Amino acid sequence: LSERELELLRLIAKGLSYDEVGQIMGLKYNTIASYAKELYRKLQVHGRSEAVFEATQLGLVNSSRI
Repeated sequence: LSERELELLRLIAKGLSYDEVGQIMGLKYNTIASYAKELYRKLQVHGRSEAVFEATQLGLVNSSRI
């Protein structure tokens, strides 16, 4: 995963919306949605909750920090 995708993953794991993530990362909603789509493809999942679960299982997101 790219650094941007990891950052997105960590922020959505905290429960932030794409709009909120976009504000933090300084990107537009459509760009965040595009990153998310690619992230989900790479993790072979179909949505946000699956991505967070997989990322936690793979050690990409520390569940104690969420």
